[in-house]
Amino acid sequence: MDVSAKWTVLSLEPRRGKSWRGGWYDYTLVDDGGTLRIRRKKIVLLEDVIDGTVDIYQI
Repeated sequence: MDVSAKWTVLSLEPRRGKSWRGGWYDYTLVDDGGTLRIRRKKIVLLEDVIDGTVDIYQI
């Protein structure tokens, strides 16, 4: 089963101020004995150019 979800993150950095990031996830889910499990996950960022660093835990 293919599903997707949208997300946004607000980062507050003392040196750079506020930074909004957004995007969406594409998932492929499989049924594992009545439980849905993620087989594949793709993260899509909306930014054309990433200004600064991206913390993997933010996305």
